[in-house]
Amino acid sequence: MDHPYLYRKQYQIGKTGSTDVIEKYFHLITQNKNEEIAIADIGSGPGNFTHDVLITLFKNPIRKIVGIDISESMVKFANSTYGNEKLSFEVFNVENEVPKQYISFFDYVFSFFTYHWIKNQRQLFLNINQMMKPNGQMLFSFVAQSILFDIYQLVWRRPEYAPYISDVYAGQPCFQKSKEPMKELQTIIENAGFKLGMIKMEKVDIRNLSLNDFKEFIISVNPYYDKMPYHLKEKFILDHLEHVPRDAEVEGPNNYYLKFNMFVVYAKKK
Repeated sequence: MDHPYLYRKQYQIGKTGSTDVIEKYFHLITQNKNEEIAIADIGSGPGNFTHDVLITLFKNPIRKIVGIDISESMVKFANSTYGNEKLSFEVFNVENEVPKQYISFFDYVFSFFTYHWIKNQRQLFLNINQMMKPNGQMLFSFVAQSILFDIYQLVWRRPEYAPYISDVYAGQPCFQKSKEPMKELQTIIENAGFKLGMIKMEKVDIRNLSLNDFKEFIISVNPYYDKMPYHLKEKFILDHLEHVPRDAEVEGPNNYYLKFNMFVVYAKKK
């Protein structure tokens, strides 16, 4: 997960959970053009979406926009590429205690393709509530359920990889096996002090991906690729790819596809 160039390159897959969500649902966000605002982008990665998309959406004068990520290499890349007086990127795990300077600081909090990595969903939303001003708004999407995480389980339990895997459930969404994922998430969000404006479960189907597309995607998001010794890295990725579904009706090499269920949520702090 520390490959900012590859991560940024995987636009076709990542845009489903970010740009497409903005295009469909940003109209839910209300703005007061006369007030300076502060914005957080949780899971900002290499920073391109924060800089190229989020910062352009607001009519208000922006006092501060902060990209938050747990990866030091991602944050370093983002700051060197996009950082300026108003836009900065910081290493911060939102499951942990909120830094004092960010308590009741943000008017808007966004996150795309990130929250499925966080196991303690209750603490996550309590912390986000603490970061936001009263009546602050949040819009986010994240993977609810995906075959990719079942593939992780199949590969990571193999004897040759087991010594390098500290947690076989790393990154698996809390709702992967849930029978009522929307109901569970709704309860967590409301109990954390938010009023839900919208909660949806969207079915995403991304097709016509090449072997190399998927290979680069898995390298960019897999938490254990970098922990593998050099002689196992290639085989580790190829073992994932052998389980990725392919479309029998599409001729040629570009017939890989990925399906997943994705939460999309808009809510306001009470």
